[in-house]
Amino acid sequence: MTVNEIFPENVRDKTDLLGKVLFFILFIALYNAAINNACLDVLAMSLMGIAVTQLDIFNEKVKKFKNWNYRKSMGTNDFLRYLNECVKHHNEIIRYVENIEEVFSFIFLVQYMTSAAVICNIGFQLVHIHPLSVGFARMVFYIIAMMCQLGMYCWYGNEIIVKVSRMHTFNENKTTHK
Repeated sequence: MTVNEIFPENVRDKTDLLGKVLFFILFIALYNAAINNACLDVLAMSLMGIAVTQLDIFNEKVKKFKNWNYRKSMGTNDFLRYLNECVKHHNEIIRYVENIEEVFSFIFLVQYMTSAAVICNIGFQLVHIHPLSVGFARMVFYIIAMMCQLGMYCWYGNEIIVKVSRMHTFNENKTTHK
């Protein structure tokens, strides 16, 4: 964006102090908006990464628990304590993921809807811009950034789904031990 696109005619004069101040404020505001958006993305990705890691930890606990020799070596109290610990951990993971969903579901919905509208708008504009122009390159980079941003949410969400689907269950491969 240029000063001519943003400000009215009387503010465009670069010698005008008000024009310089407004341009500086606009620059700072856009910079802060970009940083805030990036921070929100990183926060959401980090929280989903923690969920994936907790699912891995729980999966390892269940693998250890499924080992018959390990269970056989435990006393009854240790066995029940370990089982109780696994159940508590599982419930905490469920609560954690539900909290993430509660906080971020609406945010993700709005972001996806907005991004879809922006991507469609950029796609339409790309049809009308000369392919060798600076504006075309700027639009292409912007659409790539938007797709990467949405792709990160999809990737981490998919990781959670994959980890949950690969979780070991106590009923899996039942064998009888005497």
